[in-house]
Amino acid sequence: MDKMNMNELKEWIKDILIAVVIAVIILQFIKPTFVRETSMMPTLQEYNFLFLSKQAYRFGEPNPGDIIVFHTNLKTQSGMRSF
Repeated sequence: MDKMNMNELKEWIKDILIAVVIAVIILQFIKPTFVRETSMMPTLQEYNFLFLSKQAYRFGEPNPGDIIVFHTNLKTQSGMRSF
């Protein structure tokens, strides 16, 4: 590889690393997810795409109208994990 190609390769690697670092930082604060069930109808439809704030209630309490998301360990009758 000549010097020009090496410099271009280094630039690509640097840009990719910067993008990965930015993505990791962003994902510390928000979580993209989608609705898997119809239990929130009519507010949320099945397969709606949401961005969840991971830090929202570290500094305050939920407000009326907020949608709270939590993890569950419940299983269905067939033994599958419920989402």
